[in-house]
Amino acid sequence: MKIIVSSFSSFGFFFIFSVILVAQTPTAPTDLTTIVLSANLVALEFTHDTINTDGFDIEGSSSTNGPWVSVAKISLTTVAYRNFQLVRNTNYCYRLRAFNATTNSLYSNISQTPALPSARVSGWGDNTSGQSSPPPLSNIVSIATGFRHSLALKNDGTIIGWGNNSFGQSTPPTNAALAIATGNDFSLALLPNGTVLGWGNNSFGQITSPLNLTNAVAIAAGTTHSLALKRNGTVVGWGNNANGQTNVPPNLTNVVSVAAGNAHSLALQANGTVIGWGNNSFGQTNIPANLIAIAIATGQNHCLAITPNYTIVAWGNNAAGQTNVPVNFTNAVAIAGGFNHSLALNAPAVIGWGNNSAGQTTIPNFTNVVAIAAGTSNSLALWSQPPSRTFQLSMAVP
Repeated sequence: MKIIVSSFSSFGFFFIFSVILVAQTPTAPTDLTTIVLSANLVALEFTHDTINTDGFDIEGSSSTNGPWVSVAKISLTTVAYRNFQLVRNTNYCYRLRAFNATTNSLYSNISQTPALPSARVSGWGDNTSGQSSPPPLSNIVSIATGFRHSLALKNDGTIIGWGNNSFGQSTPPTNAALAIATGNDFSLALLPNGTVLGWGNNSFGQITSPLNLTNAVAIAAGTTHSLALKRNGTVVGWGNNANGQTNVPPNLTNVVSVAAGNAHSLALQANGTVIGWGNNSFGQTNIPANLIAIAIATGQNHCLAITPNYTIVAWGNNAAGQTNVPVNFTNAVAIAGGFNHSLALNAPAVIGWGNNSAGQTTIPNFTNVVAIAAGTSNSLALWSQPPSRTFQLSMAVP
């Protein structure tokens, strides 16, 4: 049995902890190993028994010598967890111990995040407005692309925009962001104080976040609506609500990820349950039975999810084959949905399927892809060449 615990920072770093359970007398967790899967994804694997164990206490530090702070206490049934306690431009090490109602085990070995090469941004597919032609960029940690514009987030919080700017959607009004999202002619940024800033087209109020919105830790932009995930695991929606896409289901809690499509919304809960609401004309909010997920994404009218065994499940509109996941595709670490195409990353390779009328699923010959984004008819990749030297990964989160 394998339990997957995912941790996603609002600045774009997404961790998966894979707990491999074996039938041995429980002591301290052993064989803690860190594996870089992408710029968004680091896997920590460890071995432990379930006997007399209620869960695990994960601790983090910027140094192998400490000081150590608790990142999360997770139960044996947890499959998804978000860590929002890290600080910008800090290297991280990890250790953990098992616990039960009365005592803790000894600590595991310490695992340090391996080095990552520097990354660059490339685009392909529709380039009508230049959305697939990024300017020279460096120190990029996150990317997003919408209808005909694109954004990149640097490790110092600066946002770079390019492509269509008819509503000002490519002109960021801030240089201190933790996360970015793009919709149809509008953009969002998560700020360090937990508020959400929007710019661009506001015809449905999609860039006007609620006045009382605070403690946001993640954001998502649909065609004309917006979502924010709060630190307490609840979700707030605003903008176009013609199909109920901003009517967050009552009592929806323990959310760890959100995604927004054309007129529907998704939320991923800590136990791996996916909840959908809004337009269901293509079955996009009919979550497949027994689905347990560790990551979610939405396209225009279709949805994608990564399961704990790193396979992909897709549902909703399939008019262009966008939910026909390639046979035998495994080891997925990231997913993205466009208007009617889909992308997946099984580091370091990218694969695309669905509509290819603009070449959006014809993947260029990249090396070491670390993140992906899908727009209406274009795609972006954050990728790297082998580094000439090694350096520590600096993670920037609230």
